[in-house]
Amino acid sequence: MHIGVPWMGPSLNGKLGAIRNEQQILSLPGVIALVRTRHWSTLNMAQLDPDMAPNTIIVVAKTYWQAKKAADRLDVEWIFSDKDNFSSETIDRDNQAALESDELITATNIGDAQGLISKARNSSQFHEARYKAPYITHATMEPCNGTCYVEKDRVTAWGPFQGQDLTQMLISKFAGVPAENVTIHNTLLGGSYGRKYIPDPAMPACLASKATGKPVKVIYPREVDIQHAYYRPGNTSHYQALLDDEGYPSALWARYAGQGLFWQLHRSRVTKNGGWDETIVECVYNTRYDLPALKVESVTVEQNISLSFLRGVGSVASIFFLESFISELAIKANKDQLEYRMRLLKNEPEMQRVLKATADAAGWGNPLADNHYQGMAVNIWVARDEAFISYVALVAEIEVKGSEWRVIRMVCGVECGKVINPGLIKANIEGGIGFALSGALHSQLHFEHGSVVESNYNNYGVLHLSEQPEIEVVILDSERDPQGCGEVSTAVVAPAIASALQVATGKTYSEIPFPATLER
Repeated sequence: MHIGVPWMGPSLNGKLGAIRNEQQILSLPGVIALVRTRHWSTLNMAQLDPDMAPNTIIVVAKTYWQAKKAADRLDVEWIFSDKDNFSSETIDRDNQAALESDELITATNIGDAQGLISKARNSSQFHEARYKAPYITHATMEPCNGTCYVEKDRVTAWGPFQGQDLTQMLISKFAGVPAENVTIHNTLLGGSYGRKYIPDPAMPACLASKATGKPVKVIYPREVDIQHAYYRPGNTSHYQALLDDEGYPSALWARYAGQGLFWQLHRSRVTKNGGWDETIVECVYNTRYDLPALKVESVTVEQNISLSFLRGVGSVASIFFLESFISELAIKANKDQLEYRMRLLKNEPEMQRVLKATADAAGWGNPLADNHYQGMAVNIWVARDEAFISYVALVAEIEVKGSEWRVIRMVCGVECGKVINPGLIKANIEGGIGFALSGALHSQLHFEHGSVVESNYNNYGVLHLSEQPEIEVVILDSERDPQGCGEVSTAVVAPAIASALQVATGKTYSEIPFPATLER
């Protein structure tokens, strides 16, 4: 078996020119071939972009180290694209402009929230906030990889493929054999979180095997994995509310702007909805809070950045915005956050049950140790097409010493139907909290000249073992059929921390990741 290491250009949308030192690279020890190919964008896969110009070189060698060192020495003419004329600054500007435009499409409209709020902006009962979430990547511990062996009329593939049907279909196209002649052997995922749903390493492995006549395993260096991945989009929102005499929202108006995952992957769903992308306003457009007037709007802001599924999908941002706002309203009304949410959830007894059990387990309302503060968040996770409904609540406890702070405890309650395997539920909840803590505390991507700035763990932050808090999972049984638990704990992490930070400092925290040090 040979090993392939990809070389990819400095920007996301350019293409290959000449390899200036091709013969020199081919003469290096162990190097067998240089295979030109294309790293497909999400729009290529969705058949929305016909541009298939080569943008990748696979260096095939006898060992990984030989292939990696040869790839590092490549001298390639890179032809930048007009699609690369973007940066983090232009993305933020585009999102803000879209948010203030008349182009937003209504996803939910109950009562006259816009009218009521518009008349009350100068009132003490009016409250507004703006939120922002960054682009992030999966940064899986095991690098993306895939192995293919192309024979005369069949292909065998091995790898951590999260979408086996998609893998089989794409390899079939690349190798020119019927799909039934493609055999997939799935390995352990080595961490995926949605990243390995797209089998991009298997596609060049297929071409490299076809070119060399041998099995080829393609392994992404970490820099390629981070700088040429399929990302969770960043977006922004503007929340406004009119409070009644008791401090509860009589009208709430939420506006969202950013790239839309389904606009890239499942455009027909967006069209069917009338133009709004459900992943942008996930679990918000169908919130179960008792709100007499509610308007939820969104606008898709197209960027030349490939997107894909990432654990929690759109809810990690959308629920951070909604739940942070609810906490702000409770604090503004000088009400206990538990009491406030229980009132808003008066029509959802099962969510109330989960929230109360979680608060009790966390000792909500009891005296805390010095410099300790708590915050909370809830979510009724309504899965795509109502495939399942799960109820989740989280209480976060932080410790603040001067400007330094840390998360020390998380208590998460979940009701996901009849409990079959409590250990599996516990593991999923714990893993989701750990993954979401990376996003809340560290992870973010920046763009310059159409390129991803971050390249490895030295500048793309993930949670360290020493930062992992104590986690307690409260599982509530139910007579409902078993529901989902794989992603439900991710979305509540950031807003629960934000509300604890606000209690501790009196300041609001409207962007993730949160600052490493606090101003008090």
